[in-house]
Amino acid sequence: MAPIPEPTRPDGTASSPAASLADWLAGRRRAMLSRWRASVRADRSLTTSDTLSRAQFEDHVPAILDGFVERLRALAEPPADPHDPVSRDASAARGADARRSAVEHGVHRWQQGYDQRETIREWRHLQLCLLDEVDAFCAGAPSDPGELAAARRLVAAMCLDGMEASAAQFMDMHRTEAASRLQELQGALAQLADIERQRVAVLREAAHDLRGNVGTLRTVSYVLGRADLPEAARNDAAGALRRGVASLHALLTDLLDLSRLEAGLERRQIEPFDAAQVLRGLCDALQHVATERGLFLRYDGVDTMRVEGDRIKVVRIAQNLVLNALRCTEHGGVRVGCQAGAAETPRWMLTVRDTGPGLPDHAASPLAIAIKDATAEARETVAGAEAGADAPAEDGIARPDASDLLPALSAARDASSGEGLGLTIVKRLCELLDASIELDTAPGQGTAFRITMPAQY
Repeated sequence: MAPIPEPTRPDGTASSPAASLADWLAGRRRAMLSRWRASVRADRSLTTSDTLSRAQFEDHVPAILDGFVERLRALAEPPADPHDPVSRDASAARGADARRSAVEHGVHRWQQGYDQRETIREWRHLQLCLLDEVDAFCAGAPSDPGELAAARRLVAAMCLDGMEASAAQFMDMHRTEAASRLQELQGALAQLADIERQRVAVLREAAHDLRGNVGTLRTVSYVLGRADLPEAARNDAAGALRRGVASLHALLTDLLDLSRLEAGLERRQIEPFDAAQVLRGLCDALQHVATERGLFLRYDGVDTMRVEGDRIKVVRIAQNLVLNALRCTEHGGVRVGCQAGAAETPRWMLTVRDTGPGLPDHAASPLAIAIKDATAEARETVAGAEAGADAPAEDGIARPDASDLLPALSAARDASSGEGLGLTIVKRLCELLDASIELDTAPGQGTAFRITMPAQY
């Protein structure tokens, strides 16, 4: 290497070795970066850098080298006066800038998929390249051993600071990521616990309803066994028995459906169909239920709605909502409709609106409240059937007086199927069909369910 000309200051005096080294390194920055990149590429234990462009690889290192050059020039200046705020602040600013560049370089490396070992090893290669440049400078120019020793210590300090900053940033990011994962896991566990509580509550309600149905059937069977029962009462009891058996069958069917849904055994079968025609046919099929309760049931929607979906499961959703609405409505009736969703999204809406009493409290979980409200009426009717018992006989079956027979039969006549489970099944079916549920209700203003479903899958 040819001797390096000794740099001079503007006044003609010779520059200090530290300042000369700073000028030398500033002129050699591009060569140093190329040499550092070649050194990293030659290291077979480093592979992530091969996927980066030159700009991505160098990242904040040019700014780090510029900061190092400035700190070298500061060696040639008088020591910073701790009592001089300007000198003190300038020195602190240089250190803060160098630290910030090292931190940002570490962040970039973690974002590019580096691990801690790779980043530290790259810093090692950079340190060796800088020391080689210092040695090359010393070999070709007069030098002050003290200042050049300080320059070597500065190289080591800069690289060690960079390693420390990168490692600290790596740990901070890992702690943040771990905290985020922990929060997600805690949220998932809380959600699972809430789902389990809801499931247990639904099963508890179903068990209560099942017990009530069986109790009603026991009461009716005892009534039918009375020899002194009038013919009219016997006919009423026979009708109540048929309805009770139908209600029990429907409840067991709903429990089986719910168990299949929660076990993941149900699969959606997508096919094209006319939703308007299907819903109109459902209203016709359930018209007798509304007539028996003195209510109206009307289809109030578009004439045709061609969609894709699981026709059978859509019918099950609509049927459960309609039956629940008829059960909860005393005056007026139920309207069923469908319409297209927003133009930008291929979705359609199924609506079931009743003129019932509405829900008294529309809280954060409206569907859970609706399920609870749907089961409350069933428990009351079952309790009415059981309330006719005066005293247990030898076999443990209640023996109601003749004056209590008609109220008990009336309660049994009003009992309906699937108490409380229908809305839970609706929720599970909507999840299976990627549909959403909205509930609009207010005391005295009825209840409206809106199910928004994909028109195409």
